[in-house]
Amino acid sequence: MRLLCLLALLWGCPGDDTGKATDRDGDGVEAAEDCDDTDGAVGRARAWFTDTDRDGYGTDASVVEACSRPEGTSATNDDCDDGDATVWPGAAERCDSLDNDCDGVVDLDDPDLDPTTILTLYTDGDGDGYGDAVTATTACAGADGQSEVPGDCDDADDGVHPGAAEVCNGTDDDCDDAVDDADPDAAGTDWYADADGDGHGDPAAIETACVAPTDHVADGDDCDDDNPWIHPGADESDCADRTDYNCDGSTGYADADYDGAAACEDCDDTDGDVFPGAPELCNAHDDDCDGAVDVDAVDAPSWYADADTDGYGDGGVVSVSCDAPAGYIADGTDCDDTTSEKSPAAVERCNGDDDDCDGTIDEDDASDATSWYADADGDGYGDAGDASPACDQPAGYVADLTDCDDADEDVNPAATEACNGLDDDCDGTVDEDDATDALAWYTDADADGYGDPATETHACAEPAGAVDNDDDCDDGDADTRPDADEVCGGADEDCDGDVDEASAVDAASWYADADADGYGAAAIATVACTAPADTTADATDCDDADAGVHPGASETCDGIDEDCDSAVDDGAVDPTDWYPDNDSDGYGDEGGTPTAACDAPLGYVADDTDCDDSAGDVNPGETETCDTVDNDCDGDKDEANCPCTTVEYAGHVYMYCTSTATWANAQTACRLYGYDLVTLETSAENSAVVSQANSTSATRWWMGYNDRTTEGTWAWSSGSGSYTNWHSGEPNNSGNEDCGELLRWSDTTWNDESCDDSLPYVCEE
Repeated sequence: MRLLCLLALLWGCPGDDTGKATDRDGDGVEAAEDCDDTDGAVGRARAWFTDTDRDGYGTDASVVEACSRPEGTSATNDDCDDGDATVWPGAAERCDSLDNDCDGVVDLDDPDLDPTTILTLYTDGDGDGYGDAVTATTACAGADGQSEVPGDCDDADDGVHPGAAEVCNGTDDDCDDAVDDADPDAAGTDWYADADGDGHGDPAAIETACVAPTDHVADGDDCDDDNPWIHPGADESDCADRTDYNCDGSTGYADADYDGAAACEDCDDTDGDVFPGAPELCNAHDDDCDGAVDVDAVDAPSWYADADTDGYGDGGVVSVSCDAPAGYIADGTDCDDTTSEKSPAAVERCNGDDDDCDGTIDEDDASDATSWYADADGDGYGDAGDASPACDQPAGYVADLTDCDDADEDVNPAATEACNGLDDDCDGTVDEDDATDALAWYTDADADGYGDPATETHACAEPAGAVDNDDDCDDGDADTRPDADEVCGGADEDCDGDVDEASAVDAASWYADADADGYGAAAIATVACTAPADTTADATDCDDADAGVHPGASETCDGIDEDCDSAVDDGAVDPTDWYPDNDSDGYGDEGGTPTAACDAPLGYVADDTDCDDSAGDVNPGETETCDTVDNDCDGDKDEANCPCTTVEYAGHVYMYCTSTATWANAQTACRLYGYDLVTLETSAENSAVVSQANSTSATRWWMGYNDRTTEGTWAWSSGSGSYTNWHSGEPNNSGNEDCGELLRWSDTTWNDESCDDSLPYVCEE
């Protein structure tokens, strides 16, 4: 317990009151608030001020209460810029536009300004970095057109200043008071002594100056400055003269390659094999100095024309040259250079040509040689065992190989088989049924003594189950034979060639059906086993000349009894729809209820195109007039015959009249045709009408809006409508303006105007 008390001096031990407020060091600050209650010189926590720039001076932007200074704080709050560590009370004032020492005075206005930070500036008019010394001034910072460096001797020329390169231009470029040649730093020109006066100087005798010294020239290329005849470009045409007149290092007399030809005559004096008269070789050089390379070379090979481009040349068409001419090759073994199908590499074929150029035509080893076979008996058929290949047929040979006995000319594939014990036709079978002398035999399957003609066979000997007659017409039924009785059953029992003839014991009666409608006429009957053509078993047709008339036929509107029930047009399937024609104009009501009947009921017509069946002068046959009515029922009103342009919009017809009139006369003109001056009821209608009016004529137009009856009370002449679209400041009744007009302004808004003005006008139905 005592140990815990020692560790918790401020709070006391559990169970006693030592943790209550005390002041152990007697400084008047209770222990709970004393930063060190054992030291009377230390009292409560103090205020610390934020020192963001860590210069030792803070501001009261943020205050921290603590017993000791926290990191980033200061005991003072008099820093005038806590974001700059160079600014604090007592700092040296500098020329930098800042109040460095926080005394409220900046730069030159501060008597404490460090003089070493003040700049001396000079006007730099040409911007070359050097100023005019006579323009010196002081400031904390330079401005455009100033420099800290003086000494410019021409502040109007940025190429003239101390340190500039002195050049030969009559100007003191580097401001050292020496011009051109008077200035040892001048970058002059190299001039060369020309002792012989030939315009070319001695390269070893150089003098640098801005202006050429006497007897000096700009070119230093003379190889002998004591001889005016020797210089670059001098004539050097004498091959016998050893002098280098043109200073090119050689003379016309030289023979560097020791080939016996002077350099002025030799086309390559570095090669002893090249000189006039040397043999020309295929080496891409002009060996004989004739100006032509590899022409008439002594070692040129022969080239042969390859006109057919098969890789083999024509030995008779030769060209000798170093390089192969176009269309020529080194080979000359082609025997026909007009076709690529003939060459030593071609395959021999049977075509009368020497394809492989071996000197022989159509030899037996040709790729398409024919195999021929011996025909010893001369019957045109060869022996497959005796073959010989050749392009042309050898004597005694044929192309066929199908003879089975080449010693007998009567035995071959074309021979006729006979009942003789031999294979006459070489088909591998002896005395087959197709022998020319084989007998005809007929199968008698029902054993009634009569044979089936459809089973005829031929054989040299009689087959089993066959007879020598073909009189049975049904060899599967022993009751059907030439001597049997005929009955209706679909068979020819008596084999007389007729089936179910009228003489059959059970033949029936059939009635003529001339119109092929399945119903016959009772008056015309025929007896037969099966219905004869154009007959039927029925005898109830009431008109056998009309296929559409018979019991069960559909009755139609045609005045005929189609269904043979003795009633005409009853229950017809094709009645006409008839429409009421209440105004008797020949056109039926397009919305009327039709009546179906064969004939038109009273007051009905077949047409249903009348758009107003209460008015006899409104129908598709009428001519459109200007009266707000669709007279011709084409869906459009007043599209023709109106005095002004008509346009339909949103179910309304508008008439745009460009002739001018007063408002009252315009209204009268509109009403003459059943219209009135336009009433604009929506913004969309207003925009559409204004747009159309503007495109018709870019002028002002009357509309129906007015306050003629009561000043200030505007109403539409049609009596309805509440929409308005006045221009700003309108209506203003300037000069008794009682009538509305369109297009007074550039937009769609309205204006009031004197009703006595004459304007175009817009009518609406």
